[in-house]
Amino acid sequence: MMDMQTGPLSDSVVGSFSGVETLDLSTPDPKPSASLSLNARDGASFQPASGEQDSGVWRIDRAGGFAQFKLRLLYQHGLVLICELRNAAGGNGAVVINVNGSEWRTDFETPAAGFHRQSWYLLHHLLQPGDNLITLSLPPDADYQLLLKSASVMRFKLQMQQQTKWCWAAVTTSLLSFFGSESALTQCQVVRKCFDQNGQQAQAANTDSAATRKLVMDCCQSGNVEACNKTFKLSQALEMMGILETYENRALTLAEMREQISRGVPLAIRIGWRDREGKLSSSGHFVTVTAVGPDDPRGEDQTWIRVADPNDKVASYITYGALKNNYKCQGQWTHTYLIKKETR
Repeated sequence: MMDMQTGPLSDSVVGSFSGVETLDLSTPDPKPSASLSLNARDGASFQPASGEQDSGVWRIDRAGGFAQFKLRLLYQHGLVLICELRNAAGGNGAVVINVNGSEWRTDFETPAAGFHRQSWYLLHHLLQPGDNLITLSLPPDADYQLLLKSASVMRFKLQMQQQTKWCWAAVTTSLLSFFGSESALTQCQVVRKCFDQNGQQAQAANTDSAATRKLVMDCCQSGNVEACNKTFKLSQALEMMGILETYENRALTLAEMREQISRGVPLAIRIGWRDREGKLSSSGHFVTVTAVGPDDPRGEDQTWIRVADPNDKVASYITYGALKNNYKCQGQWTHTYLIKKETR
């Protein structure tokens, strides 16, 4: 596999965004988002709402027709492109994607009713600082029309964990930031809030938690002390923050992962570490999945997955098979945490 590492995960770049930006294509004059705008089109026009179609859409109505978007980046990084589309006549279809001159064809499925969300990860080497041109066109042999309802870009920026046992806090904090600054907290604030709520619960159960609550209040000044640098259940932290939808005691299928990413939501997962005898121990680590690659002809276990690890400065691309059963040569995917879809 070719080297597909991304840039650093640190917060040092001013103006880098973490979240989803959506260009609403239900109007004849789509309002640009902060980074994305409709740039040009040929063989494409706006179609007002009518009949079963409850909103306006942009229609690419002939083979070779296209809609082109301009994406402005402050610096070079990869991101997910998500399009809400359908074959106007129903049934499956294909679309050609061109990113700054690099082009590929991809199939899509149209549901029986409504629109389908399809996502593609645009690798960092396809993009550049400044303006980027992304074109969606119908193949030359297309005998159908394509409807576009929205186009979005998603990027998830994971913070490095600030203490040795704060992978859960880094993932939780980064997810809060992903959904907007109003709900954002620092890692130590997440730790303090989670431990303090646990302390209050303990007090309600008539146990002595006063000392714990006192130490929790100092976690933003002395995060490395034993009382602060602790593990915690990610499901409990996410639920306390109000962003946990559900969790599964298993790895997801590729189809399930793609569905989540296409919703514009990253995945949080737990890795269980094996001991020297190869058995799963009680220790684990939390990471995030932010993109799923195209189907690999060698089999689904060879499909690449983009993983952001709060203990690594650089996001990595590993195969689906390795993520499930051999993460960093000793880890196994044991739990999945599905995050509530929020509006920025």
